[in-house]
Amino acid sequence: MADIGAAIKKYPFGRIQDLLVLYELLRRDGIDIDDLREHVAARREAIARSVQMRSAVVSRRCPDCGHRMPLLPVNTGPRDQTGDDSTAVWICQRCGHEEWTDQPIEFIARDNRAGKRGCKNG
Repeated sequence: MADIGAAIKKYPFGRIQDLLVLYELLRRDGIDIDDLREHVAARREAIARSVQMRSAVVSRRCPDCGHRMPLLPVNTGPRDQTGDDSTAVWICQRCGHEEWTDQPIEFIARDNRAGKRGCKNG
């Protein structure tokens, strides 16, 4: 059997404690590791589909480098406040070019599907 100290030394102690608490809660509710794996796999697929759908439907080409820029919502919660009225931003992951908009994302998505640019400011 492997030395447990060597196997877990790369993880912070608090993270190990969180794992033990989660394990006990799941065990109490009759959920085993296979159920947890299935749940995580399903959530990963759902997130990947959501990102693919959003970037496929609502994206544009970067004017600087031509790379595809996905539309990302902002000002939706405390973690993504910008201090202005912006609702979304296109960000090029290759060169960092940004285009901000205050138009509703639903409006942009509808215009994008209709073949329009979706944003009057760029």
